[in-house]
Amino acid sequence: MMRRRRGLPLVGLGSLFLASALTAQTPGQKGTPEPGFHVRYRAPAASAYAERVQAIQEDGVFDVAVDGLNRTFRVPRPVQLELVPCGRGTATWRAAERKITLCHELVGALEESFSRLEEPVPEGELPAALSGALSFVFFHEAAHALVDLFRFPTRAKLEATVDELTAIMLLETSLGLIEAEAVVQVAIDGALYLADVPDMPADLAFWSEHRLTRDRIGDVLCLVGGSEVTLDFDYLADEPVLQWPEEFGKRDCRFENSDLYQRWQPRLKPHLKPKEN
Repeated sequence: MMRRRRGLPLVGLGSLFLASALTAQTPGQKGTPEPGFHVRYRAPAASAYAERVQAIQEDGVFDVAVDGLNRTFRVPRPVQLELVPCGRGTATWRAAERKITLCHELVGALEESFSRLEEPVPEGELPAALSGALSFVFFHEAAHALVDLFRFPTRAKLEATVDELTAIMLLETSLGLIEAEAVVQVAIDGALYLADVPDMPADLAFWSEHRLTRDRIGDVLCLVGGSEVTLDFDYLADEPVLQWPEEFGKRDCRFENSDLYQRWQPRLKPHLKPKEN
């Protein structure tokens, strides 16, 4: 069973967010939202996981993630991230509405899955595991959003394009403020928790609709772990999700990452903001 290796404590991200005087839009602001990602929360309905949802919202992990993306990318239109009850455990990107939805029920579904592992996630690690997994899901949905908004060509496989862009978003966002670095680390740890689940429940709509398989999680993390331009993610090489079957030999994530930026730089350059000092 994977344990969080390098992640920073989730508790306190919200206070870091406030202390830095970041400028993500709050639900109370009026008028037309500015271009970029914005967060909207809805109070969780009474349920077994309502307390978990409330804690995730109050911690501010999504506020920091959104601010990190807005500091990194020139997002041409407003994009809303909403955490709301949906009636089923899923996450969606709706291009027509420019809206990413993370459903409250997904929290309950993931908690149940993490508790059914051969070695269940301990209660003390559950808040970090859930926030991290949802953060990774958000970055993945945000990659879908940017593929549409930036009109990136998807070539033969949309999934491969989104996976590569997810890795780049994690890498680029981690080069920002310390809070953004923390959120990226939390998201990577969350992806490792997701990869620990051998078989997601068939009724978990997110898993079946998005086909975010263990192999795809491994591909994203291999691209992140093979990077030499950001935080030290070398420890990822020892994670089981990055290991190929023995007959294929050792996976070389640095090689897999070697031409990632070379291929993406011409497409990304017009959409990247200058790094803040």
